[in-house]
Amino acid sequence: DRRAKELANDIEGLYVLHMVRFYHSQGQLDLLEALEKAVHTYLHGALEKN
Repeated sequence: DRRAKELANDIEGLYVLHMVRFYHSQGQLDLLEALEKAVHTYLHGALEKN
């Protein structure tokens, strides 16, 4: 049972992390694909725990 605010903070953290990766890769990283995979993995893990 996580509150929506905690979930939003976690997703925002994933976004910031991948923006830093994108910046340091000098645009070579497919940002949208990386974010989609990260959010999918995060949500899949959260659902398995419940």
